[in-house]
Amino acid sequence: MADVFFKCRACEKHLVVDEQGVGTTINCPGCQTAIVVPTVLLVHSCPHCHDKIKSAAEMKGELVDCPGCGKEFAVPGAQPGTPPLVAYICPACQAEVEAPEQVPDQTSPCPRCGAQVHFRRKLRLKSAEPVTILPTPNRWRRVVALVILVAFAGLVTAVFLRIHAALQQ
Repeated sequence: MADVFFKCRACEKHLVVDEQGVGTTINCPGCQTAIVVPTVLLVHSCPHCHDKIKSAAEMKGELVDCPGCGKEFAVPGAQPGTPPLVAYICPACQAEVEAPEQVPDQTSPCPRCGAQVHFRRKLRLKSAEPVTILPTPNRWRRVVALVILVAFAGLVTAVFLRIHAALQQ
């Protein structure tokens, strides 16, 4: 898993989390402000060991320590002729989709599940308030299906126990 580099929007402290933390809300260790780990990330490789790292767009030009080799390097900015890649998360299958940073407001199929992924311009938070992310409709369907399954299992168990009790008499 790649590490994700980003800044606290309140105190500008450099932060790094494991890739699994993308989209979660954390408290900045410097100022205790609740911040959401960015979900739109630039994809880079360490110039020393070539490990894959990801960073928020505001980290361009900032110095970071590679988690793989420990050497310091500047997060690259846009290279002439080659737009940097941005990592998006497919809302249907949660797969990572990489696309050029300059692809705003376009829809493209996810290479894993084929669902249409809408690439948007990066959104900026206007406040340091934690953002509540509601489950997608697919997740709600899964929750409802799970509740129905548990209720059905309980009903089957109750019927089985009644039949078992009747046969014991």
